[in-house]
Amino acid sequence: MLKKFLLLVSLCLLLGSCASVKRAVVTLAPVFAGEQVSSGSSGLSATEKKEAVKVSARYVPFEELKKSGINGFNPYASETKQFFSVFELTVENGGSGPVSFDPYKCVLLDGNAGQHKAISETDFKEIFKVMGPTLSEKAGEPHRQVTEEERGRDADINRAIAGLYGYQMYYPDDRFKKDVVAKTLFKPCSLASGETKRGWAVFEQARIEAPYVSLLVPEVGTLDFKFKFEQSVSIEETKPEGR
Repeated sequence: MLKKFLLLVSLCLLLGSCASVKRAVVTLAPVFAGEQVSSGSSGLSATEKKEAVKVSARYVPFEELKKSGINGFNPYASETKQFFSVFELTVENGGSGPVSFDPYKCVLLDGNAGQHKAISETDFKEIFKVMGPTLSEKAGEPHRQVTEEERGRDADINRAIAGLYGYQMYYPDDRFKKDVVAKTLFKPCSLASGETKRGWAVFEQARIEAPYVSLLVPEVGTLDFKFKFEQSVSIEETKPEGR
């Protein structure tokens, strides 16, 4: 599944961006099915409590994904494209003992026989390889400017990146890329009694034809959680900045 997705990203890098761009705007709202649905400043979230463990799931919209980048790099979205289906998970341990949780075991079902496993940090390293060239950097030195020779040498891939993002990007090393994922991704952990942790679970894009998607959050301690979201899609026409 990951190899197919990497191929899709590679193909996207080859697509240029002309005057206006039509983008599918996806909205996912939790469906009440026994769990608590609450509204906040960042959108709707669904919460389910089993025994002493409480899990909340919130779909992260496109506009929020666009704000998650660091130093011009954003693995989740460009100005006009959203690359993943992203959910913010909040896990609260109200029990007397520790609770283990591996968010990489989460699964997204898109209602049309599509099944996507959560993307891990290791998976992102493979994705980064097709998202742009990297340039070496000596420890302690400031990020240097890219030379004309380097620009010419990497012209083809840089043109593809410019078409995807609307501007050219150069990375001295993988640090910025890792930082973006590190600061947002929910990673495997153990929650002590009374502890709450929050982070993102990231999946390949769910099929836009699906009226519903289901988010499976297994093995939070010994418990499984399932959230159902209703999906609606609209087409928005935008014009990239500077074009």
